[in-house]
Amino acid sequence: MMIVFLLLLSLLKYTESNWVLEVRLYQYSNPTSRRSDRFCCDTDGVLDGICMNPCDNDFLFCLRVDVTSPSCQYGAYQTGLVAGGDELNFTGVASIGENNVSHPLLFNGTQWPENNQVDFLVRVFDLDPDGSNFIGVIGTPLTYTNASGGPSDIITLRGIRISIEASFDLRCDTNYYGSQCDVFCRTHDEELGHYTCDSQGNKICSGRYDIETNCTMFLPCDPVCNSNQQCIPSNNTCACIDGWRGPACNQCTNCTATPVTPLSTTTMATMIPSTTATSGSLPTNSRRTATIIYASIAVGGLLIITTMVVLIIITLFFVHKRNNKEIRINKWRTTKHQLSTLFIQKTRFQKLLDTYKYMKVTQPPGGFQKVQ
Repeated sequence: MMIVFLLLLSLLKYTESNWVLEVRLYQYSNPTSRRSDRFCCDTDGVLDGICMNPCDNDFLFCLRVDVTSPSCQYGAYQTGLVAGGDELNFTGVASIGENNVSHPLLFNGTQWPENNQVDFLVRVFDLDPDGSNFIGVIGTPLTYTNASGGPSDIITLRGIRISIEASFDLRCDTNYYGSQCDVFCRTHDEELGHYTCDSQGNKICSGRYDIETNCTMFLPCDPVCNSNQQCIPSNNTCACIDGWRGPACNQCTNCTATPVTPLSTTTMATMIPSTTATSGSLPTNSRRTATIIYASIAVGGLLIITTMVVLIIITLFFVHKRNNKEIRINKWRTTKHQLSTLFIQKTRFQKLLDTYKYMKVTQPPGGFQKVQ
């Protein structure tokens, strides 16, 4: 009998997760006390074809990928001899059999198979002094599609001669969340972060910690503090830094003089003493301000004069440099012309000399005769 049971998770391929499957057993029944080969478990206790003695039951509970798998990838429990005959009640039982298998049964894993189902299997054996005999096997595939709110209803798994009642509860392991149990979240309140986890594994920062920093740093103050303040992010307040006070931290506490405020043209004119007033008749602040203005004008004038002198010096330097260059060019041109003239004269002289030598060599004995 194939029973598809909807428990938790919708998976289409192997997915990393951390889950726990709890299997709770209720009733087991083998009413005929027979084995899979149809013989009574106790062959000596047969009366008119009726098995008079119960089987000595030993259970193997297995969770594997599918029915074709030879091994129990997700775990197995072997109970050993379970006393009580062939009608067993596991309700409220904390351990099962001689091996004291904890009840309910717990299976866990980190991967789901590609076909999105696992197979729960129960094998039952009859223990005898000369060995064990196979009684029967019951199995059911479990498919996970939606989140479960708790254990399933009690399901009866039936075989040829045996049956067992069970319920199944699949849940995420501790600190794992989400529909696939692949979201890890563990509450922290130290340097790793300050947060708790909601039902989906999302981090919920404590107080004003910022999720962008993994809840390790506070959010900045809003509104932003001014330059005379520092932010106290834990309670979103701005506190005055040393030397400032007041609601806006704009009152100086360590200032020795009244801060100078910007002066308009009219104010400056009223603070400059007239030619008829004496310095003693001016207020102290007015005399100080006038002195500052005169000093500023003097310094400004000195800077202007200095700049002009530097510019004149630089101009004269470049003019002198340019004149020297022109003088050198003119001298070169003159020298070049003189050399060219000497070369031309030398060439003419050489030609005359060559002509003279030629005439001297070719002159006849009697000399050249005048043509009549």
